[in-house]
Amino acid sequence: MTLASLAQWLRCPTCLAPLDALDSLVLGCENAHRFDVNKRGYISLLSSSSPKMIGDNPAMLDAREAFLGAGWYDPILATLVSLATGRDNDRIVDLGCGTGHYLAGLLSSTAGTTALASDLSPAAVARTVRHTNADGLVADVWQPLPIRDAAATIVLNVFAPRNPSEFKRILAPQGVVLCVVPTARHLHQLQSSGRALTVPAGKAAQVASDMEESFVVDEVRSVEFDMDLSGAEVDAVLAMGPSAHHQAGAVIQPLSGPITASVDVLRLRRR
Repeated sequence: MTLASLAQWLRCPTCLAPLDALDSLVLGCENAHRFDVNKRGYISLLSSSSPKMIGDNPAMLDAREAFLGAGWYDPILATLVSLATGRDNDRIVDLGCGTGHYLAGLLSSTAGTTALASDLSPAAVARTVRHTNADGLVADVWQPLPIRDAAATIVLNVFAPRNPSEFKRILAPQGVVLCVVPTARHLHQLQSSGRALTVPAGKAAQVASDMEESFVVDEVRSVEFDMDLSGAEVDAVLAMGPSAHHQAGAVIQPLSGPITASVDVLRLRRR
């Protein structure tokens, strides 16, 4: 990350003019709006109107890093890599970057590709920047994104919220969105035991419906596999996601046998 590389992704959240690198650790626009860059290599452009939402905390990120680092979700990563454009010099915007695990995999699969890692959680962005050398942005995906029009050739969205109109705006005309959503069978053993949140059926179809005004579904791949997890790894897969916020007071049933991972990976193109 350099100040110049960070600036080339961004627009002013106040007036929407392009941001440029100014003094050390400062970005600014032609209308004299100024924004400080964190010494850890990222910038926060959250607006004052952004609601106070819960992002990933360090404990969740630690659990995710340990679990993903053990390779349990490698089939999901392999599917993302195979559905990406395969071109060198792509420009990836990862919205909901988490630890940067999936972004790192895409970056290692091509040459000359650059990336902007964005998340609501400053801890997540800091970790991704450190692990991938991507540029980093703390932002709220539900608000107009402080990202320039057509800045990305790939928008990466893994187990994260989606804003179709903003995805379309920041995506170049020939670009793609790569989106990972859980199916109703994802961690179903943990759902039925009371430890994981229930996933509604037909989530991929709902995502396609939500996105259809701006995008065409180019391909959907279903990825399902069983995992023989230790007790500590079960705890990690729960602690790293939204179930971590909802386990208090849950009625826990005994658990034995493999745990199923089940997701749909969608590739969407702009209309």
